[in-house]
Amino acid sequence: DLFTQASTHEGYGISVAEAMAMKVPVFLSDIPVFKEVTDGNALFFPLTDARAVADSLKQLKENESLLAEVAESACHYIHSTASESVYKEKLEKIYLSLVPNYNLELVN
Repeated sequence: DLFTQASTHEGYGISVAEAMAMKVPVFLSDIPVFKEVTDGNALFFPLTDARAVADSLKQLKENESLLAEVAESACHYIHSTASESVYKEKLEKIYLSLVPNYNLELVN
């Protein structure tokens, strides 16, 4: 029903991206990397306030429409920025910038 991660620091946060791609709403500690990975398409909580986390969870349990909305926007965002096709497109741009006459059709 909800993916949650309470980290003080992370690398990229691949598990967060995977949850988003599966249209699972994410509830994350409010660290910079999670805000970057999600582009704000998540629900955040402070690591230093357990009461705020508990209150937020209670509110989320009562507001399924908010969870569905967050899950939908997160899924759309992650598929538009981190899908296989987007990754290939970005990689091709890098190759072409390094070797302008590189024939990508030979690789496909």
